[in-house]
Amino acid sequence: MLCDLQASNIVNVWNPISDDQIGYLYTLSEALRVYESNNPGILHVMDQSPMWVASDYSGQHKEASHETYTFLETPIGTFCAPG
Repeated sequence: MLCDLQASNIVNVWNPISDDQIGYLYTLSEALRVYESNNPGILHVMDQSPMWVASDYSGQHKEASHETYTFLETPIGTFCAPG
């Protein structure tokens, strides 16, 4: 369960890319900007907190047609204990 955020703690965290000539990275950046704008508090400032970091990799075998790299980084205090 996500912790409830106080309205005074909500800030825009995402720093969007402004160069629309870089293709997919710009599209991804814009999607994150719009999502954060529509869901205040969904992203958390991550520069001064202990972090959880997890990763997963897929497709590194000869039958795979694609490789996938997944990373999740979040401040430890982002999630509340169940209950």
